[in-house]
Amino acid sequence: LTLVLFPPPGGYDVPSVRVGAVAAEDLLAPFDFPVRREEQELLRLREQAAAAVPPVYAVVASRGDSALTAVETFLGRFDDLPPDSARARLPELARVDGRTLDLRPSELRGLTDPQVRTRVLDFAHGALPEIYEERWLLDAAEAQGLVAPQLEVRQAGREPELVARDAVTLLEPGGEVAALARRTERLDPEARRLILDLFPALMPANLEARPSLTAARREEAQRSVSPFDGEVLRGELIVAAHTRVTPEQAQKVASLR
Repeated sequence: LTLVLFPPPGGYDVPSVRVGAVAAEDLLAPFDFPVRREEQELLRLREQAAAAVPPVYAVVASRGDSALTAVETFLGRFDDLPPDSARARLPELARVDGRTLDLRPSELRGLTDPQVRTRVLDFAHGALPEIYEERWLLDAAEAQGLVAPQLEVRQAGREPELVARDAVTLLEPGGEVAALARRTERLDPEARRLILDLFPALMPANLEARPSLTAARREEAQRSVSPFDGEVLRGELIVAAHTRVTPEQAQKVASLR
């Protein structure tokens, strides 16, 4: 016999089924209904959808100017400073914003030479605007908690761009900045070493996190995951007689409640 389920006038009494039990009769859908996802599955899918949304960063166009200002300000410490005074003030000269720069004492003493400072400043004015125009720069400390393979980068007047995490340059004192290293290749070894030691500590990131926008985008992605997984039509076979009830079939029956 086939049990065709039609809702009686007083409502529909959902049959009891158990995963793994053998159905004695065919079980047919009494009406069209959507199949609800299990709560744990829905939570998992929504978490996956949120995790797939890349974090949003905005380009701060003024950071190139800020980098130049930082270099100029640092070099200004050495104006009219005799080499003997530099030796005594090395700890003070090597500190910027509470951090000690990774500079050798000989490099600090060399900056008392106006010609050295002029070469460094000329290089900064030529290289830094190009680097900030061409590269995405992110503070290395912030990047430590970043697990997404891509970032969404937003810049005024342009469409948002997905950028691979590996394409972002991480900034930290003493760190490697490939774009900077390439531009110093023709400098003399002493000037090159000084610039590669000094500039990464003074260059601010031009990518700034937008956590509120990221959170909003991820909430939107979570809401886009439907709590339903398909539809069963009236008269459709849910469980065949003399077969074991599968988890998927049990969920269909549970969706009738």
